[in-house]
Amino acid sequence: MVGLSMIPFLLTIAAALSGGLYVLARLAALDGVPLLGLLYWQALSSAVIVSVTGAFFGRRPQFSLRRIPQCAIAVALGISPILIAGQGPTRVIATGVLLVTFVVLLVAGSGVERVRDGQPQTWSPLSVAGGTLIVQALALDPIVAYAHAIVLPGLSFNRLDWVLLGTSILSSALYVTVLASTAYIPWWRRPRCSQSV
Repeated sequence: MVGLSMIPFLLTIAAALSGGLYVLARLAALDGVPLLGLLYWQALSSAVIVSVTGAFFGRRPQFSLRRIPQCAIAVALGISPILIAGQGPTRVIATGVLLVTFVVLLVAGSGVERVRDGQPQTWSPLSVAGGTLIVQALALDPIVAYAHAIVLPGLSFNRLDWVLLGTSILSSALYVTVLASTAYIPWWRRPRCSQSV
């Protein structure tokens, strides 16, 4: 019951972070920041923040194929505020519906944890968030380089610089929060023993 009670709390935090990220993405769009460049900056800077924070707590970045459903949910919810902020008003509803449908299908179609040697596999949302962001940044790197859409903050600390720094912080917290919430979903926590012949 404690785990279930944590889900609304974490989802509330995730919603607040998403709202803040949407506002920052809108401000970045007004300053002429390309959508692709902002997505790349989000992944790259957040990967650094989460990885350094994880290293401080002894949690190295990790990316496991068993965590792909959880990672996909984190990526979908992480990039959706930026995608919606970068779209025209006629496409906002369609983008939101597609992302929500995508997340619901992932949650509904995911399996339960397998047990090895009588013990369920444990994982750290901080470690998985770091690994997910690193993979996301690596996937976007050649695309952004080809499009010449790299965005970096300067040292003048103007409004855009603060927007980019805020995007990094909110994105880092959002990815970790979303992955932490999936750790409390009952059918992801319920172990399933593997049967061997």
